[in-house]
Amino acid sequence: MKLLDVPALMTALSIKRKIFHSEADFQHALAWEIHELHPELSIRLEYRHPSLGRQYLDLWVTGNSGELAIELKYWTRALAVSFQGEPFALLNQGAQDLSRYDLLKDVQRLETLRSKNSDCSGIAITLTNEHLYWTPPSRAGLADHEFRVHQDAGYPITGVRSWAEKTSEGTMKGRESPIRLEGVYHPEWRSFSEFPGIKNGTFRWLMFNIPT
Repeated sequence: MKLLDVPALMTALSIKRKIFHSEADFQHALAWEIHELHPELSIRLEYRHPSLGRQYLDLWVTGNSGELAIELKYWTRALAVSFQGEPFALLNQGAQDLSRYDLLKDVQRLETLRSKNSDCSGIAITLTNEHLYWTPPSRAGLADHEFRVHQDAGYPITGVRSWAEKTSEGTMKGRESPIRLEGVYHPEWRSFSEFPGIKNGTFRWLMFNIPT
């Protein structure tokens, strides 16, 4: 079951919007792009599926061929630029280790949803201008080694993913539990947009697909 061609969707979106103010801005723009390309589909934002208790999904898409849950991440590094006359001022979010954990937690959530709903698939999409996410680390033995999602990581992201043994309690606070993944994922970062000659002006995106 395939409701959406996500690469084609992201390409179409990048032509209209090279940059977003926030994750909510990205969420709304993506939902509207889906609506314009596929008016036959039903789209809901911040949807609470009964299988997930109190947890909300960023986007919930339904059609005749099934259901699709979409989780989104928009990670930013400082960038001041204008696009189509509109000024954008992105902040340094930092905390890449926590963001990586949260992304894989989203994937785990989507796997849980799929396991309880046979006609539902899931997609986790990340968009960022922070190169530290798609480039290999400069040294080994980092606390978030098992949560890394850089290009050509050299290993599949699957099974139990945990913090390194000596990770501080402060770093792990609220995120102590290991991530448990049934699927096998190979990070592939794709180009989204470019502001030539501007520091942090390169945006790339990553997709983890959780099929039915």
